[in-house]
Amino acid sequence: MLRTFFSRERLINPVAIVLYLSLFKLLLHILTNGQFGYHRDELYYIACGQHLDFGYVDHPPLIALLARFWTWIFGDSLFSIRFLPAVAGAAIVYLTGLMAREFGGRMFALIIACLSVIIAPVILSTNNLFTTNVFDQLFWVIGIYLMIKVLKYDRPKYWLGVGLIIGLGLLNKHSVAFLIIGLAAGLILTSHRKYFRNKYLWIGAGFAFLILAPNLIWQIRYGWPTLEFLREAEINRVIGGTIPGFFKQIIFSYHPLTLPLWAAGIYFLLFSKEGKSYRSLGILFITLIVIFAAQKSKDYYLAPTFPLLWAAGAVLLERLLRKRKLKIVGPAIVGILFFGGAALAPLSIPILPFDKTAHYCEYMRGGLHPVYSDMLGWENMVKTVAGVYNSLPEDERKRCAIMTQNYGQAAAIDFFGPQYNLPEAVSPHNSYWLWGPKDYTGKVMITTGISPDGLSQGFGYYRIADVVVNDYAMPYETNQPVIIWKKPVMPLKAMWPFIKVYY
Repeated sequence: MLRTFFSRERLINPVAIVLYLSLFKLLLHILTNGQFGYHRDELYYIACGQHLDFGYVDHPPLIALLARFWTWIFGDSLFSIRFLPAVAGAAIVYLTGLMAREFGGRMFALIIACLSVIIAPVILSTNNLFTTNVFDQLFWVIGIYLMIKVLKYDRPKYWLGVGLIIGLGLLNKHSVAFLIIGLAAGLILTSHRKYFRNKYLWIGAGFAFLILAPNLIWQIRYGWPTLEFLREAEINRVIGGTIPGFFKQIIFSYHPLTLPLWAAGIYFLLFSKEGKSYRSLGILFITLIVIFAAQKSKDYYLAPTFPLLWAAGAVLLERLLRKRKLKIVGPAIVGILFFGGAALAPLSIPILPFDKTAHYCEYMRGGLHPVYSDMLGWENMVKTVAGVYNSLPEDERKRCAIMTQNYGQAAAIDFFGPQYNLPEAVSPHNSYWLWGPKDYTGKVMITTGISPDGLSQGFGYYRIADVVVNDYAMPYETNQPVIIWKKPVMPLKAMWPFIKVYY
């Protein structure tokens, strides 16, 4: 019986190879996810987990619930909080292989589809961090896989699963609404519009709405803060990109070597005879890339759709090589993808020591990756603030508020602060503004990241006590003053409504 279980047929078959590649992806993140430090967003989501609610200014509630639950059971070490993203990333690889199999792919197609996911820089990077992005990718990929099942087998009951996944996805990140838009466009513009007359699609939509309903009620209760956040983010967004620049970014972010594969995937879905059943998914992608290109969106917005393209393109390539009797070229393609991916991997995940990573990034892209910069200097910043705080007389420390310019700084103080005897931070930024100024009066306050001009009209006295310096941090996180403020013109609670910052 044991021999049967470990037979060659069980250990070496397409699905088993997909599993091995998924485990490789998991191991890759597990071996590297303890490097450098906490990302600003990871600290923020941990802080949100300490303020459980049905919504937050800049994201839905699922990530905060995950943070609270996971850290309560397994602790908040880097390895712990980044284990879930690693598992999610491995699941995305596995589902990509299953997509390729559904499209009719064999061993080679499954391998190169999975490899494309593994080596894509933007997916590598997001799968290494505990943020909404990795779970967003997972929900999209599950949803798209279920759509493939609907279209291939004409089984409308799968719409129930799609609805559940979309609901959970919306509870993680509102950008899943774009998946709904793309899906609607794909169905309307193809013969698959017939599903609009199917009860299971609408029941699935009902599931999605019910799952999202608590967040919608929260939005109504607080005056739709997420819409205000999105409006302010758009106003304050740095404009200057171009549509050609957007596509150049996309080519690099998903690895130049995979460009022929995802281009082939678009052809497979939109024009090939074999892909006729999946035309609506091709239109889904085209709809989204047009929307995101017009908005000059961030490179990772499209990440959840690329596994679909790689799976489809891999099948088309496999059939082409088999038809031309060029199967011998297959191992060379696998080798090129693997080593090409390894060459760019240090730009996305910390597989090298920091000094070597910094030199490599400088050589390859002209500077440290912003994702790395956002992992650096947080405890140093907290230590600098603590030095100023602990220099105050005891009676002033007891009533001293610590205010930060942004949520990353505030979350870092909340996370690292207890070891330096710091109180919880307050901030006018995003959800921290909603959490308010607590019971602080503002008669004594320390700020970091806020320039003297930012609050000078509200206080009769201020003194720059220190400066936060970190050459590798983001530009707006270094050379930032730590200021002591006294003699407010009004209580901090009265001042609070006028200093809200959403972006």
